[in-house]
Amino acid sequence: MGTTVRAAQFIGLNQEESWGDIDTVERQTRCYVWWSVFIGAGFISMSWGTPPMLIETDCHVQQPLDVKDSFEQCPKFGSTEIYEDGQSRPVTVGSSNRFKAKMYKIANSIMDQIYFTQHNGSEELCQSISKLHQRLLAWERSIPPELRAESHPPNTIEDGEDAALKRIFAIQALTLQVSYDNVQILLFRPLISIGGVPRSRISTRANSPALATQASLANVPSAFINIAQQQCWASATRTSEVAKRPDLLRLFQFGFPAIHVGVHAFSAGVMLGLLALLSPLSARGQENHTCGVK
Repeated sequence: MGTTVRAAQFIGLNQEESWGDIDTVERQTRCYVWWSVFIGAGFISMSWGTPPMLIETDCHVQQPLDVKDSFEQCPKFGSTEIYEDGQSRPVTVGSSNRFKAKMYKIANSIMDQIYFTQHNGSEELCQSISKLHQRLLAWERSIPPELRAESHPPNTIEDGEDAALKRIFAIQALTLQVSYDNVQILLFRPLISIGGVPRSRISTRANSPALATQASLANVPSAFINIAQQQCWASATRTSEVAKRPDLLRLFQFGFPAIHVGVHAFSAGVMLGLLALLSPLSARGQENHTCGVK
């Protein structure tokens, strides 16, 4: 992935102003390719616990507009999304990638600011986490109904001319939800401690300068620790419930979404196990154990 990022930067794919006068399809294709590289680099960084290869300030490219086959809308919906130019346009098949790119901008900032930035004590760390958490919550509130998993309940997509399109939106909604929950877990993971040892020491590379700050959580307010545990519990539990959607899992079992969801589901299972160990005899501990087994 590092080679791909460097190649994209070398040919100026991250600098839209350098592209000159090119036709609309070419411009939008380049935008789409760049943001695909950005998302892929973010996924690798989060999965391997390595410094982000790209951060928000590396991007000088607009989100792609809809072209050709990305104009299709989800039947029986009619929501709109706000583009970077401030215009409101219908939610389409192409909307998912735009929302995903916005989320990965936050995710890459989490890797950079939380895991690979030295903090002056736990208070500064908590402030950084809180600001990023608010950005994530704002992103989640902006998701239109078409791209929310609850808008596509199990066994409600009937066969017909619109069935394939409905399934596409349902898959996009599920993958967005799982990705969002994984980013929330990533954000609060440094505050999940067992026996005084933050779990991020195990899952992040040893060259992370933030580990020195995370080594002691004694000064973190208990209320903030509770928020971290509650958010991780809610996100991990919801991710564990993807098994309840075999209708969708079968559709992408041989594609990239399967890898995407599988990796995040594994991370969620680990988090549920850690939370259960924090208080194994509590009601939540028992529920976490049950979710983890499922």
